[in-house]
Amino acid sequence: QNAIAVNPDNKTAYWSIANIYESRGDEDTMLDVLHKGFDDTGDESMNAKVFAVEEERARILAEEEARIAEEEAKRAEEEARAAMLDPLKELFESKDYDALKDKLREDDYVAFSEEVIGDNSYYSGDYDMDGRREGYGIAVYENGYYYYGQFHEDARSGHGVLMRASYPESSSIGSFLFEGDWSDDKPNGNGTAKSNYFKDRISATDFATKEITGNYTDGLEDGTMTLTGVKRNGEKRSFKYTAANGVAAKSSNESSGVKGQYIIAQTDDKSESLTSDGSKRGVEGFIEE
Repeated sequence: QNAIAVNPDNKTAYWSIANIYESRGDEDTMLDVLHKGFDDTGDESMNAKVFAVEEERARILAEEEARIAEEEAKRAEEEARAAMLDPLKELFESKDYDALKDKLREDDYVAFSEEVIGDNSYYSGDYDMDGRREGYGIAVYENGYYYYGQFHEDARSGHGVLMRASYPESSSIGSFLFEGDWSDDKPNGNGTAKSNYFKDRISATDFATKEITGNYTDGLEDGTMTLTGVKRNGEKRSFKYTAANGVAAKSSNESSGVKGQYIIAQTDDKSESLTSDGSKRGVEGFIEE
């Protein structure tokens, strides 16, 4: 500073002072020194240094503003999704599935579920310290499947309920519900799958409601299964059969009466048979051919 007082054109002195402030982390004072140094000496390298520092500051500020804007947008998006999902929790908890079906068939919920593509899902619920889904929560998956129940390490695990109530107009099914044990994001353990059909879209001999209870492995029937069905006319039928890896075992060598199908179970009086063509059986959304 004394050197500059004696010779205001002393470039080396200005640079020395600027370097001292830079080493101390006092960038603002460093810039002030270089600004004055340029004014007094006309040293373009000082001006270039100021420009480079201010440009870097602007870049960092822009990145920070973008990060904050992204976080705010993400938070707003999560809040909007929670506003859609949270009202469903009470209906799941109270097992008011008729009201839940009506809710899921509303246009805004159909549109909401259509936003989910592939393995993605929207979630509202508890998290662990690492930001993973943990505890109880509700989520919507592709094709309009809504799940409410337990999560562990980001996956459905524990007890949970899966429901779908919106299908194409051409489908005879009205709703599907599975309640039971989960692990590794799939039905694993005991559970009950219930399907409801529109009565005006099925024949008199078809089941209007169908419940299948038993063990599931990765969403596929695996073990002794009990099917209870109620026909359109109110007649109730019950069958027991066994399945492995989703394929029901043949229980009789009698002809099923339907080409390509075999008998997997019969009523006690053998008046009716349950048949299969060997296709995979299990929880909707987890059956892959």
